[in-house]
Amino acid sequence: MSTGLGPFYASSSLGGNRRRTSTRRTTRSRTVAPSAAQLDRARRQAERAQQEAERDAAIAQLRELKRQMTSVHLESFPAAHPPVIPDAPN
Repeated sequence: MSTGLGPFYASSSLGGNRRRTSTRRTTRSRTVAPSAAQLDRARRQAERAQQEAERDAAIAQLRELKRQMTSVHLESFPAAHPPVIPDAPN
């Protein structure tokens, strides 16, 4: 009896008193091109990853703008002095 499940199979003898079971991995490799559904899924996944990266970049930019707007009052500015008015001419 033999079962061909994937790359593994098990076989055993059905005749006689001696019972022996063996399991081995097949060595033949199967090269299968991806299906249209798999390609579609990969394309959608890549598009989602691109959209997420763009969204994350926009969020980071907005956070930086917010930080700049809310921390402007923490900057040091030169001290204010009253303007110097020249004397009136005689």
